[in-house]
Amino acid sequence: MKRLLCITMVFVAALPLAFSQGKAFTVRAFAPIDFGGKYMEENSFLGSYGVDTKMGFGVGGEAMFRVANRVNLGVGLQYLFYRGFDTNKASDSKFGFMPIYGLFAFDFNQRVLDPYMIVRIGYGIFNGNDAFTENGHKDLLGGMAFAVGGGASFNVPSTPLNFFAELDYASNGGEEASKITYRRIETCLGLSFTL
Repeated sequence: MKRLLCITMVFVAALPLAFSQGKAFTVRAFAPIDFGGKYMEENSFLGSYGVDTKMGFGVGGEAMFRVANRVNLGVGLQYLFYRGFDTNKASDSKFGFMPIYGLFAFDFNQRVLDPYMIVRIGYGIFNGNDAFTENGHKDLLGGMAFAVGGGASFNVPSTPLNFFAELDYASNGGEEASKITYRRIETCLGLSFTL
């Protein structure tokens, strides 16, 4: 697992550099925050059910470059910290994802407040704490990860520094004995640097 994480981090950092060819290059660091979502399991024997989740946080980084006027492509990596279930009974079970993805962003090229739309598609590594895996979730496999949303970047004049805020609809999939889907509305707050 550590080897996969290291290889992924090198890939995420190197890919935009390899293809940027002197174009504007942007690095973004941010914190995704979701205010509770829906965890769903679909099993051929037991049917399907959904459980609300508690609030969750994460950290993320992205690198992208401008390929045409207003169009950016890039790659990213997020780590979503473990989050629990919003149930009446006490439970220590928590789960999380680590999405690795490509992204497409379209900005409106404004000077100070620059709105944009963004789409992320990739693979989410699925994991859980000991209580989650001991509760019948042993062989966790990842699945498709995607997010679509929009936001605005506040560009600080005369510097490469920008602040941004974003609102997304996001989904992560996984598998073990059941098909897992975790859907939520999230907001992302962060900083970006254009090189």
